[in-house]
Parts: sequence; structure tokens; C-alpha cells
Amino acid sequence: MRSLLLAVTIAAVLVLDGAPSRPGGLDASSAGRPRIVAIGDSVTGTGTAAPNGWLKQYARTIGADPVTNLAVNGWFSHQILNALRHDPAFRLTVSQAGVIALNAGMNEFFTGRDLYSKAECGGSDNERCLRHMVARFNRNWDEIVREVRSLAPDTSVIVLTLYHPLEVFDQHFGWADALNKHLAYMNRHVAATEGVAVADLHRAFNGESGLEDPIAKGYILPDAIHATDLGHGVIARAVLGLGVRGTGPANRPAPSIAPPDTGSGGYRSRPVDIGASRPRLGPAHHSMLSTGARTQS
Repeated sequence: MRSLLLAVTIAAVLVLDGAPSRPGGLDASSAGRPRIVAIGDSVTGTGTAAPNGWLKQYARTIGADPVTNLAVNGWFSHQILNALRHDPAFRLTVSQAGVIALNAGMNEFFTGRDLYSKAECGGSDNERCLRHMVARFNRNWDEIVREVRSLAPDTSVIVLTLYHPLEVFDQHFGWADALNKHLAYMNRHVAATEGVAVADLHRAFNGESGLEDPIAKGYILPDAIHATDLGHGVIARAVLGLGVRGTGPANRPAPSIAPPDTGSGGYRSRPVDIGASRPRLGPAHHSMLSTGARTQS
């Protein structure tokens, strides 16, 4: 079973149906309707590409123009940053947005998870690559937000924390303490971003404890990564609950989603209390393993 999980983990990439939209600017024909621009990987991208994607639901509800999709399958945070700095069409589109939906980090996290699961992460605790991953992501995230703000200083920005579709697998194989700790570092950093509205997808998918299984809830497709229609509905409700309806800075307090800072450069990790035995994998989980579904972001 463990070898099957590792085999499917190594193959996973955030997949986005269709090529990213790279317009040379947005159509100005619908004055007064907010223009939503999606930036990130397929967590954001499938919100537009999926038939009932969460960004489509959000756009319909607030009466916005169709979403302009700049999200790209498999992108890491440094690739998003590179586009924001150097792609003229990308920059122009961002500058004309009325609402920006932004995510990053899922590919970093699952690349680190893959190495950790194979005991190839480095260091005496097998967590060196996770520490490096968090540090790089946090630096890139700050620069991404800085670039977005320089291009669109008065635009409402919605950012998403990272949900963990494979939480139950990590608990089952004894990986959850380390991996949840580093995921919490990333999510805490995103949630602390000033001047944005934070949609806490980790809480929406994994619950208050962070240990709930979104697969069992029906939120995750058989690919083990992307949201089902039900999951897209959960994301849409989380985003709509922020109250962002159009242009204007969204100055909202960040939610408390991670353990507090210890003052020594890290965070106290919540122990994973899974009782006397590890959680059992149900039919849906075994199906993901046996069909080679993607179990990395």
C-alpha cells in the first residue's frame, strides 16, 4: 500500500483544463461590472475552467464580467512572480482588474510532501526540504503581493489558504505531524497578508482541527486534488462570505488558522490526535490508490 501511495504521489501536478488566457487587456464594454482576474495554479484556475467552478459561481453572484484566467497548470510561486514581473500582457490584465483572486503554494507543498514521504527530504528529522520550501514560498508570496499591489493598488484582492486533500493519507502513514506543521506555516503567512480578503480553504475543507478528510466529505475528485462540484460550492461560499463585490481595498482581519508563534522563529504544532489506531482508508481512498490518481498538488 505504501509503495502504491508513493507511486501516485510522485506524478501529481495541479492540472488546469485549457490554456491560460493571456489577453492584451480587458474589454471595456461593460462599464460598472467588476472584472475578475484569476492568478495562480489550478486551485484558482479550475474555479474558471470547471463547468461549475467556484470563480464562475462568484462572478455570477456579484454580477461580474466573465473571469479572465491567468492561472497556469503546475505553476510554482516563483513562476507566478516571474509572470507578474516580466510578462507585459499578464501585467496589463492585472492592472485592469476589479477583483483579483490569488493563490499559490500547492505545488511547493506537495513537492516537499513527496520527498518527505520517501525519506528523501534531508536533515536528521527528514524535514530540511520542508523548511526550505516554506522559506522560499514565504519570500515569493510577499513579492507576488507587492507586484500585484504595484500594478493594481486600488483593486480588491482575494487570497486563498491551502486545503489538504490528502490529510487522511498522512495520518494513516504517520506523516501528519511534520507535514501539517509546515502547511500551517504557509497558511499562516498567507493569512497575515495585509490589505486582502482571506478565504480560509483549509478550514473549509479540513475543519477547525485541520484533521478532517475532504475526500470523505465528497469535496475532492477521483484525481485526489481538485474540487468536485460540491467542493467548488464550498469554496464559492467561503469567498462570497468575505463580502468583496468589486474594486476597492479589502482590509479585513486575517483569521487565526495556525498555531501561535513561539517567538523562536517557528510555530507550536498541534499534535495529531488520531486515537489508538491510524484512520482506515475507505473505498474512495483505495480507489484513488489503485487507479494511480494524482495525490500531489
